[in-house]
Amino acid sequence: MNDFIKSLNGVNDIDTISIKYRVFEKELKEFIEIGKEFSDEIYRI
Repeated sequence: MNDFIKSLNGVNDIDTISIKYRVFEKELKEFIEIGKEFSDEIYRI
């Protein structure tokens, strides 16, 4: 029974990691977009 509970805890850890990764990925994409806009502004000058 303990092994079963431990395996469920592992699933929760994986879910938490994947949620954190998705948030990180979204923030990274936003950062890249801001970087592109910034470089476009510099290119115009």
